Amino acid sequence: MRSARGAVLWTVLAVVLMGTGPCGPIPGGQLDGPVVTAPVADWSFLGDSFACELETRPADPHSVRATCFQRDRILYVGSIGAPYKRWPAMVTADPRVRVRLDGKVYERTAVRVTDAAERTRLLSSDASKPPSDSHWVWRLDPRV
Repeated sequence: MRSARGAVLWTVLAVVLMGTGPCGPIPGGQLDGPVVTAPVADWSFLGDSFACELETRPADPHSVRATCFQRDRILYVGSIGAPYKRWPAMVTADPRVRVRLDGKVYERTAVRVTDAAERTRLLSSDASKPPSDSHWVWRLDPRV
């Protein structure tokens, strides 16, 4: 009886978490929160680097915790080991993403940064050492 109750509790907890977003390393579903419709031209109010929640695959939402950052007032998200993770492949297949920052949801289009010089500028503190090929970064542009 005790293990059945525990299993039910864990199932309910998983359903609740999947509906509201990721919890630590466990992915979630659709992100909730107010959707910001006003354009954001300057992301510097967020600081340099911070944890964010990223929702991919709009038809069947999948959300993860990720590292977002801003450079020159532009919002980016990165993934170390991207070729070995599920969510970067989802973003490659459909670049429509939503990002939740401070409880607010922003609809964006993820544009992968592939230029080597730009990637190095964004990801390396030492310009003589380019980032690993498995460290991908996307610029999060407004949705058109």
